[in-house]
Amino acid sequence: MTQKPTQASVTAMIAREDYHRWPGTDMISCALILKNGHVVTGESCPMDTAEFDELRGKVEARRNAINEIWPLAVSEYRTILTDLSNGA
Repeated sequence: MTQKPTQASVTAMIAREDYHRWPGTDMISCALILKNGHVVTGESCPMDTAEFDELRGKVEARRNAINEIWPLAVSEYRTILTDLSNGA
């Protein structure tokens, strides 16, 4: 039987990650390119520009992008379970 998605299995879906700081802003975007070629994104922007920290912004943007992978992983898991229960 297949395993339920875990934090480790979700992050294992990532092939590459790219970051972009939007010029003139404190907004950082993270694009996670999955092994199947699908791209998910996450963003971060501090409420107070005086608190901007680029590394922290990247961590938050990546976390937000990973949160976008979860629905994909759960959908894949449910498809496998459905196929197994239908004898596929």
